[in-house]
Amino acid sequence: MLTPARARFTELEAYATSQGLSDDAAWAYAVLAWWSEHFVPVAPKILSGRRSPFHNRQLQERWDRGDRAGLTARPADNSNHLRGEAWDIESGRALDIMAQLAPYVGVRWGGTFGKPDRNHFDLGAP
Repeated sequence: MLTPARARFTELEAYATSQGLSDDAAWAYAVLAWWSEHFVPVAPKILSGRRSPFHNRQLQERWDRGDRAGLTARPADNSNHLRGEAWDIESGRALDIMAQLAPYVGVRWGGTFGKPDRNHFDLGAP
């Protein structure tokens, strides 16, 4: 029988997997989300997980046309989203907590990029 804490972790990991994240990225999201729930009541929703090359190009074209609704940065050509190794989450207190914890689990936070992308987390440079 799973403890309540382990059961919740398993739920978070399954949620991340359902958003297309790789096993390693799903684990990292679950760790960060599980800890963030100790400070805020609900784990942040994943706004974007794995992307197809077609969807990534569509987002790039939208950005280039100036239609930036829902985008905080231009999607990279070789985005970690293409491999399911990146996720974007909604803004809020949980994001701030996850950003502080990210380096401790080997995750990059987009807020430290040259062109900050505060909602973005990934497993490292492509």
